[in-house]
Amino acid sequence: MPNIINISVPEILPELLVLALDRAGVLASHGPACNSNKPEPRDTPVRFSFGRFTTESDVKQAIEIFCRVVVNMVKWSYATI
Repeated sequence: MPNIINISVPEILPELLVLALDRAGVLASHGPACNSNKPEPRDTPVRFSFGRFTTESDVKQAIEIFCRVVVNMVKWSYATI
């Protein structure tokens, strides 16, 4: 689908990334939309869907938030080792 982007982030569980993004104001999901009852592997990508009313500004803001969230999560995970 041309309006869906899947992104995998090594070392970050997709469930935790989706929760952190949600807290930051970006809605995303993980795992296949058609079969959400099965447990997903650690490397399942996070899925972003864009609609016809999504603006370039919306995308830029989501990218900035995504990058900030990932950097903070990676810093946190290395700080706890």
